[in-house]
Amino acid sequence: MHQPQSAVTDFTQIRHFIQDGHVLNLALNDGTYPYVVPVNYGYIFDSDQTLHLYVHGAPVGQKRDLIAHDPHVAFSIVADQAFEHSANNCTYWFKSVLGTGVATLLTDRSAKELTLQRLIQHEAGDQAHLDLSGKSLDHLGAIRIDVTHLTAKQHQPQS
Repeated sequence: MHQPQSAVTDFTQIRHFIQDGHVLNLALNDGTYPYVVPVNYGYIFDSDQTLHLYVHGAPVGQKRDLIAHDPHVAFSIVADQAFEHSANNCTYWFKSVLGTGVATLLTDRSAKELTLQRLIQHEAGDQAHLDLSGKSLDHLGAIRIDVTHLTAKQHQPQS
C-alpha cells in the first residue's frame, strides 16, 4: 500500500465500511482486459468472520459466462466519499474495501431467496421484509462470492 497510514486493519471498522457502501465494482477475467461491472450487494459474515457477498442480475449474460469460465474475481466498495476544496487545497475523503474471492453461480431457489434477503437487508436494514412465497425466481441470476482476501483504506478529516 502506497500510504500505509491510510490502511484500516480494525475488523469492526471494515465491517462498517461494507455496511455503509452501496455499490460493489466487480472485476471478472475476460482474457486480455478485465470486465468490471457495478452491482448492488448483500453480505454476511459467517462464524469464523469470513465475508460472503451476494449479488444478483439476469440469469444469463456476460457476467455469468465469465464466472462460469473463471470464478476468480476482485471487487471494490467505496463508502462515504466526498470532495473538498478551497483556494489552496483539495482532497477526496473516502472509505474503501478491496478484495478477491471465488464466485459461485447459485441456481436453487433457497440460495436465490437468501441472495435477495441479504440485498434487501443491506439496503433496508432490520425492518426489511421480502415475501417471496409464490414468486418465480427463474428470472434471477444469483451469485455468491466467498472472499479470500480483504483490505481496507480510508482518508477522512480529522475529528
